[in-house]
Amino acid sequence: MPNKIPNKKYDIPTTDLEKILDNLNSDENRIKSIELLARTVPIPQRYIDTTIESYIQKSKTENNINYVNSAAGIAGIAGMKDKAQQLYVLVFEYKEKHEPIYEHYVSEAHNLQTRGLLAKAAGNQKKAQEYFKKYLEKETNITSALHFAQEQGMTEEISQLQEKKREQEIVQMKEQEQKREYGRAGHIARRLGMNKEAMQYYEKAEWFRAVAEIAEEVGEFEKAISNYERAKDFEKAIIVATKAGLTERAKRISFKVIGEYETDNKLDKAAEIADKIGMCDWALELYERAGHLDSALQIAQREKMGEKVQQLFPRAIDTYSQKKPEIAARILRRFGKETEAQLMYTKAIDEYESKGISSCSCCTPSLKKAAEIAQEAGMMARAEALSGLHKLLSDEE
Repeated sequence: MPNKIPNKKYDIPTTDLEKILDNLNSDENRIKSIELLARTVPIPQRYIDTTIESYIQKSKTENNINYVNSAAGIAGIAGMKDKAQQLYVLVFEYKEKHEPIYEHYVSEAHNLQTRGLLAKAAGNQKKAQEYFKKYLEKETNITSALHFAQEQGMTEEISQLQEKKREQEIVQMKEQEQKREYGRAGHIARRLGMNKEAMQYYEKAEWFRAVAEIAEEVGEFEKAISNYERAKDFEKAIIVATKAGLTERAKRISFKVIGEYETDNKLDKAAEIADKIGMCDWALELYERAGHLDSALQIAQREKMGEKVQQLFPRAIDTYSQKKPEIAARILRRFGKETEAQLMYTKAIDEYESKGISSCSCCTPSLKKAAEIAQEAGMMARAEALSGLHKLLSDEE
């Protein structure tokens, strides 16, 4: 059996790879193909050796040291570390002798960086560090310089560049302030860890949520709460007040918000907040008024309101059996009435199935809903059938 060579997409037998390479119409194409394939496919050694030797010969013929650099790259990719380093030494020594880096040249920083990396590849750490330091002196983009210093582990230079970058960003922050771009100035201050200044800028920009988030992080809870209120995020204000132990403050905000939601007829939102702050009777009443009898019944069950449970249970079943039989089924199951629950589940599944098989293609999601309810009910065969039908009708994979 031929040896298999793993590839990211395919398993390529060595004999097949050799056949591909040997049938290319020129040595040049073969060499280019080997260079491309070497990164993803282990190439037989004889092809690697041939490619390296070909580049070296081409370097001599055309008097171009860059071909030796290509040969070194191939050797490195193929795991021939010693060979790669030997070749990089030749390239580095040649460039040091014949290709000086001129000052004030437009790409001087880039050339210094490249020469340093070449010196490192050639094993000349001393020269590499010299070129790296010169590069950092010439690089005008502080972010690029800092990233490179971090990659090379240049601890002292990293510290210096971080301070320089900070100074640069402070100047940018002041420039944004002068332009009255307070939001942008706030972002820079935030990035620099200048929380006090960031909050001041965000307040000027009227970005109250941003102010609140910082205030919450640093423990200024009163400031956080008031700014969440100004941002109209009352629920977050209630949460922060509760966490901070400001119970009365949380209740005052809650009463205010619940009142506003009631006025706007957002009774379910009002009920949700009332329940969160422990106003269970009020929450139950609001859910009833909103027509969310299941939510009201859940509160009554949880709080052991026996009489209220007895009142709500038949009303909820009567309401949901007509409009949402799957909800009626869940209530019945919660009360241990599994036989009645199964009947309601069946009714819900039948309704969604009929709707999903209508001529309107936009209704096919109803089949998916029918399958989900069937699975919830434990009707696995029917769930599988409905799910399969939904995929066929909706072209889902």
